[in-house]
Amino acid sequence: MPSPATDVECRAEGAWHAISPVDVPADGRVRSVTVDGRSIALTRCDRALGALENRCPHQGGPLGEGSIEKGLLRCPWHGYDYDPITGRPPGDFADTVSSYDIEERADGVYVRLPDLESKGQPVLMSGYLGSIGFGYPAAIGAWAADPARPVVAVTGDGGFAQYATELTTAVKYGIPIKHVLLNNNALGKISKEQLAADYPVWHTSLHNPDWAAYAELCSATGIKVTSRDQLDDAMTALFSTPGPALLCVEQDAELL
Repeated sequence: MPSPATDVECRAEGAWHAISPVDVPADGRVRSVTVDGRSIALTRCDRALGALENRCPHQGGPLGEGSIEKGLLRCPWHGYDYDPITGRPPGDFADTVSSYDIEERADGVYVRLPDLESKGQPVLMSGYLGSIGFGYPAAIGAWAADPARPVVAVTGDGGFAQYATELTTAVKYGIPIKHVLLNNNALGKISKEQLAADYPVWHTSLHNPDWAAYAELCSATGIKVTSRDQLDDAMTALFSTPGPALLCVEQDAELL
């Protein structure tokens, strides 16, 4: 066991980190703490301690800023509930919050976090942060970090529309991002969330430009497919084209 002055105890499956006594919540409370650079929601319910990822799987709400209501941890953003110890949702909901081992020892409280290993970080995504529009700017950032490495962006039309003028940045600096744009003329994820909550779909349809023509207007390469049999040739053209290129794949919003 580490002494009270020891911050980390290394284990093969991760490391135990000491929690400051002032950060340990009282019974029936939850608190956000930062451990090893990661945000954790510490909970105490019926005297049991829990350590959860401080992010609601639904939309990324900070669970550590929520509350414990009737024995369940409630997200402050949308009111989704989770078991404060296991992170499991009640009922038939599928989303589960990641939980971490936590121990209350004689010399304090310790939480074990898995090691974070990056093997070149081949995929960048916004996860459950709800940060619509992340994809194309992140692709530019990935290129800036390693210009010699091929970069492919896969986005929806709603997200790309928020930063569509960044295509001119790619053209200006010759950033050869190959962009696959899935166009369903809607905020499809928001529509699904509305339906999942038993609400009607409300104001999620979009009026988009012809994205392939837009790319050409920006002096990039624009390609569009409207049927499955066109896709192979279009992908070949996308990856054989120098400079920034956009492939717009028309989608049926009702099928997503």
